[in-house]
Amino acid sequence: MKIAIVGGGIGGLTTALAMTQAGFAVTVYERAAQLVDQGAGITLAPNATRVLYHLGLGRDLEATSVTPPMTEYRHYRTGRVIMRMMTKDYREIYGAPYMRLHRWDLQHALITRLAQTAPGALRLGSCVDRVEPGNGQVQLRFADGRSEIADLVIAADGIRSAIREALFNPAPPVFSGFVAWRGLVDTADLPRHLHESAVAFGQGRHINRYLVRRGELLNFVAVAHRNQWEAEGWTIPAPLDEFLD
Repeated sequence: MKIAIVGGGIGGLTTALAMTQAGFAVTVYERAAQLVDQGAGITLAPNATRVLYHLGLGRDLEATSVTPPMTEYRHYRTGRVIMRMMTKDYREIYGAPYMRLHRWDLQHALITRLAQTAPGALRLGSCVDRVEPGNGQVQLRFADGRSEIADLVIAADGIRSAIREALFNPAPPVFSGFVAWRGLVDTADLPRHLHESAVAFGQGRHINRYLVRRGELLNFVAVAHRNQWEAEGWTIPAPLDEFLD
């Protein structure tokens, strides 16, 4: 059986590793010509890290992640602690740790592990335009005019999945009413008290901060309600005054 996975992000790569470990042969088609260090922080609870350890990624993730002893949830104006979530004992309690890390560190670990277990399975610069089911197989059509046949296709091509739109009724993403501003700060430039994991809540907005990449970077994300959102994308630059406002 030939299995094709469209998309080389976290979902596609994790699926590829799981299927490879289960004995299936897979090919991952990723539109980007190269995968590079980009993105920001990501939090993995034990239900996620348990799977990644099962796939052989534990040592790599431990080398780059941060497990905070706790996260405080605070009132936005007074700083009063509303709740503390203790996370340092999650491995003992749930059998797997609570981890915070840079998204690229997770993706890089997945890429490396897949190259070890299924050399050549990841094919970069392969943009799948559409799929055409028929006669028990699926034909993949690529933007450069190529085509390939697979027995099974898994769509992991993101929020604007071309395959989902082609196979089902068009269902474009709907604006939730919230916009997020994200960034990374070198912890060498920050006072120690800002290294703590904390979330501050206000009316229709909150800001979250935590350490990633062995504690070398502080990830922050500020979320606020907006009536509309004109721009589209994950990496739209925002001036500091807009963020502060």
